[in-house]
Amino acid sequence: MSTKAESSSTSMAQHSRDHLQKSHLNPSCEFCNNLFNSVNELNVHKLYECDKITEWCALKDFGCSTLVIRAQKWEHYKTEQHQAAIMTFIRHAASKYPNNSYNRGSTMDVDIPSHTTMSSFDSITMQLQEACQTLDILSDGVSTLNEDRERLNRESNFINNRIESLTSDFARLKLSIEEKMTCLDELKRNQEILDQEIASSKQKMDDMQNVSYDGTLFWKITNVSSKMGEIFI
Repeated sequence: MSTKAESSSTSMAQHSRDHLQKSHLNPSCEFCNNLFNSVNELNVHKLYECDKITEWCALKDFGCSTLVIRAQKWEHYKTEQHQAAIMTFIRHAASKYPNNSYNRGSTMDVDIPSHTTMSSFDSITMQLQEACQTLDILSDGVSTLNEDRERLNRESNFINNRIESLTSDFARLKLSIEEKMTCLDELKRNQEILDQEIASSKQKMDDMQNVSYDGTLFWKITNVSSKMGEIFI
């Protein structure tokens, strides 16, 4: 009977593996959308490798009930909420320590002198007080760091806004310069056209001065002085 049960269990396990391999080919991770050759590989990926999977914070029961992306867990550890949860956890653990120690001492069958027990208890109490003072100092330090972080964030936002404003001003200035350069190029072309028209008009006026209306012919001789000098040489 036992052999049949084991055989049936083995058969069901094999059937399940075959089903996963045949019916779930290339399963994908719902967090990062990567494809895998088998469901087992997908499970290993989710358990150890996927950086986009979300997990509950380990201090969920102490006030840090946040779903954290695995790749961002170190940034989460620096948050004020997580730091406060650490303080709560340490205080919770410290509050149990003297009671547990006292209970263990009270239930022992060994006859311990009362002054020794009280001395040990006082020592533990003093250590816990020092630990609480240290925690308070650390808590104040965390608060100071959070205030500094907020201040730096404000300054960073201010600087980013200034950079965006300067970038916008620079873009407008560049556009204005380009428009002025285009205008200057247009003026230069107009000046060249105007110079050509002036030269053409001057030539026309010179031609009109040499026109004869009574049959007399005119010859226009240019550079007379230099030409006369050449003749007498």
